[in-house]
Amino acid sequence: MKKIIKYILALLVGCSMLAAPMTEARADDGISTAPRGENGEFTDAEVQELEQDLTTLFSQVVIRDAEGKLRIDYEAAKRLYPDRDLSVLAEAAKGSVTPPGSSGSEGIQEYASCVIKGAIPFIGFIDVDWKLLRTWVTQRNWGALARYLGKEVPKRAAKIGIKEVVKLNPWGIAVTLATSAITCAFWQQW
Repeated sequence: MKKIIKYILALLVGCSMLAAPMTEARADDGISTAPRGENGEFTDAEVQELEQDLTTLFSQVVIRDAEGKLRIDYEAAKRLYPDRDLSVLAEAAKGSVTPPGSSGSEGIQEYASCVIKGAIPFIGFIDVDWKLLRTWVTQRNWGALARYLGKEVPKRAAKIGIKEVVKLNPWGIAVTLATSAITCAFWQQW
């Protein structure tokens, strides 16, 4: 059973349409090159980088337009991140959608779960505190979310043998969360 789960996870990670390229860290792209723990946990610098990327992306790139629709401001992304691969954001920037209303906690909770699952496809297979994750997304508590995704998720994934977690990097998580915010808003309209 464990091998089947690993195989499915490898397929999900490899075939995810929303996944940002998870390339090796390079000094010139701002990604920390510090060594990680044996379970793939982010260093403190990487957690801070993830928090900063989430804060910037969700305040200046994932925005609401005059009609209240959620969209990607691709021009802002290019200005803020001139040396980053923005291909995932470019695709999401082609449209805008109305996210679930700010009232109605069930819709917001589902939306927050969708955003997280879109960024880290294997997260549904590990024991995580979904209530906390949803709360941090809806409250935009990027510091707490960054610490949990960078420290706790890798530990929990390692416990059940998910090796794909070591491929994650702060930028990859941040950009896929931003893209996932748009995609989830689109799918929840159906």
